[in-house]
Amino acid sequence: MRCRIGAFLLLLVLLGSAAGAADHRQLFADAGAGDPEACYTLAHLYLAGRGGLEPDQRQGRLWLQRAALLGQPEAPFELAQLFLEDQPVSEQDYQHALFWLEYGAQRSHTEAQYVLGSIHAGKQPDIALRWLHRAARAGHQKAQQKYTELCA
Repeated sequence: MRCRIGAFLLLLVLLGSAAGAADHRQLFADAGAGDPEACYTLAHLYLAGRGGLEPDQRQGRLWLQRAALLGQPEAPFELAQLFLEDQPVSEQDYQHALFWLEYGAQRSHTEAQYVLGSIHAGKQPDIALRWLHRAARAGHQKAQQKYTELCA
């Protein structure tokens, strides 16, 4: 399924923006039916303004959130990044980012585990060590280094 959606996205990029939203009927239908990869693809089309869709951060975030809730593994981490990209980061956006980082980390996303561990390293070392240990066990090299530093 991921290859099919990836190939579809590549085709859209190669074709440029000639295709309009109406040409995405199947993609919208699949996303509306709960296909996490279709939701993820729509999110990226909206966020980047590709495939004939106007850039729309709100729609992009909504489709990315739906993809995350449906189990697409990269979506929670990407949502967290979106909440952290505006500077300065508001407290509300920071809390949203933490929520999505933890959501992804609980589902074995090693980069989310590493980032959560790094965030908590100064104030909550027990939480930091837990997340860093999980990421390190999964082979995340930076997490392995940070875990070793904190344990020293």
